[in-house]
Amino acid sequence: MNRKSVICLLVALALLLGLTAGCGAQETPAPAESVQASGQEQAGEPAGEPAAAEPAAEPAEEPAPEAPAEASAEEVPEEPEETVAYPLYDEPVSFSWLDIVNPDYTQGIITEDLAENEVYRAASELTGIQIEWDLRMDASTTYALIIAGGDYPDCWGSKLSDYYSSFETALDDEVIIDLTDLIEEWMPNYSSLLSNDPNLSKTSFTENGYHLSVMPIMRGYTQFGGQIRGDIVEELDLTLPETFDDMHDLLLSIKDAYPDSQPLILSKDGSQNCSWLGGGLGVMTTVGWRPFYGLNIYQVDGTVKLGLLEPEYREYLEMLAQWYSEGLLYRDFFTNNGMGPPQDAISSNTSFVWYGSVMEIPLLTGILTTEGAYVEGMTDVTRTPGETIHLGDNTGSYVNVNGGYAVSTDCEHPEYVLQYLDYFYGEEGHMAANFGVEGDTYEMVDGKPRYTDKILNNETYPYVCALFKFCIYEGPFALDVQRYYMAFNDRQAEAVERWEANRDEAWNMPNGVTLTSEETERRATLVADIGTYCSEMVLKFIVGDIPVDDANWDAFEARIEELGGREVIDISQAALDRYNGI
Repeated sequence: MNRKSVICLLVALALLLGLTAGCGAQETPAPAESVQASGQEQAGEPAGEPAAAEPAAEPAEEPAPEAPAEASAEEVPEEPEETVAYPLYDEPVSFSWLDIVNPDYTQGIITEDLAENEVYRAASELTGIQIEWDLRMDASTTYALIIAGGDYPDCWGSKLSDYYSSFETALDDEVIIDLTDLIEEWMPNYSSLLSNDPNLSKTSFTENGYHLSVMPIMRGYTQFGGQIRGDIVEELDLTLPETFDDMHDLLLSIKDAYPDSQPLILSKDGSQNCSWLGGGLGVMTTVGWRPFYGLNIYQVDGTVKLGLLEPEYREYLEMLAQWYSEGLLYRDFFTNNGMGPPQDAISSNTSFVWYGSVMEIPLLTGILTTEGAYVEGMTDVTRTPGETIHLGDNTGSYVNVNGGYAVSTDCEHPEYVLQYLDYFYGEEGHMAANFGVEGDTYEMVDGKPRYTDKILNNETYPYVCALFKFCIYEGPFALDVQRYYMAFNDRQAEAVERWEANRDEAWNMPNGVTLTSEETERRATLVADIGTYCSEMVLKFIVGDIPVDDANWDAFEARIEELGGREVIDISQAALDRYNGI
């Protein structure tokens, strides 16, 4: 595999692991976004605008709308009826767009600007709105120089958070304009999507009620769960576990067959993302992507809880301490940062059960040297068979508050920017952004879009790189998660089905819960102190240096309280109450 392919595959995995993001939806700071620059005057007036001093381009006559492409069969943000007829202008108009691109996944794909992307190019031809692209690689330096120079582009790209702490700061600095009324006027498709989803409509406005950017609409999907060496299950004539007792028996059986093994891999904090294992006990044990970064905050019927202070968390650590004493846990788990299982432990037949991404299943199968070896997904275990787990991947829709597209104060025709972006939130633009061109990059099969080999088996571009070339990988549109499912093999598809079998996400914090800047700062301080303490104590509890008895546990909880555990709950409760309109 050449270097370009390796880079694309590694970045694909990194992006997919971060997409969604996460489980339990840790509260996020108030919206921030991206700024960039190089202003330019535009000619032409949109339909419905009074004539300007300069001759305006005439709006195109509205043709009969084409039959819409079939919508995705997966659950995605509701698509609006097509309310806009294209082209919008008989004579081309244009606006300037400065954006930051990641050089790792554009090598060999985009050499000059996004006019090389087939979807953006086709959108310009369809709408009659041309783009004057200015792509840069270094966000912070670019923004600093352009903002200091005062010559702005019409459209700022998707990295304002790399420069400004919030959109409102950029508004106060007169770098961007308020879009609150303009979006309603010029973006019927985008407005419809927001109004049809309460979570989207709640989170698209800033703390003070401004709508300052056009945000990508994301959708989480189930992408993480338990994984196991399926060939070992067959070899030992075992069955996949349903309960914690089943899991314990399975690990013991593997240990008996492979005495030098350490069957179960966990991460440094003794947990995994989405509270795998802990969720089956009814508590969030996950503490963020990195140990104790975000703490295990969740909610039950609107009441925020901190898992560290719940009795089920003690039960969880007692279980792990027992399993560790029996030699069932990977001995070096405290070196695993939770960003994926250690491959050397898997390839060497040291460990056989772990938690990971669906994208890792073929990768990990590929490193196994035993003939016929394979990795498969396993359903989350519970206390008794058939129980529902209320924690897991957040699969709802949400706006990417840190990835919005803003209009600068130098833009003479903000309607050009907004009308162009709005195309991608309509049905035709949605299909184009996610899947490309029907008959070329995808076909409709049983009412669902299915990528062709031009995406799935392209001789030049690995999968994600092909998406970047022929679709839109990241940008102003509503994500359809089918684009990921289509690349799955049978074992990956089976794994997702198993992971979804007993999760309902009812206790996850909603994606749209945000903290104010003051809350963010205070909570970060508390979390840092609590996290430092807990990362030491949890390790000692699991390896048996400190018994998980009443006296030690009472002291553990008391110290968390002293360090501000209740204040962390109060801050998160206030944010959740705001979200719920309480």
